[in-house]
Amino acid sequence: ATSAPCLIFIFPAVFYIRIVPKEEEPLRSVPKILAACFAGIGFLFMIMSLSFIIIDWTSGSSKASSGH
Repeated sequence: ATSAPCLIFIFPAVFYIRIVPKEEEPLRSVPKILAACFAGIGFLFMIMSLSFIIIDWTSGSSKASSGH
């Protein structure tokens, strides 16, 4: 729930924002704004995944018989 969104969404977007110099591409350029939105979507997915896992743990009505 935490590693997949980080690897797929958050890290690439943050690395792109940090690696490309501000002189070459300002922070308010379209690609950097889209990268920030991409990272925000990753955080949203991470929060949603964690909340679904916590709800599943607390409710105890998991359909999986393995218990994890």
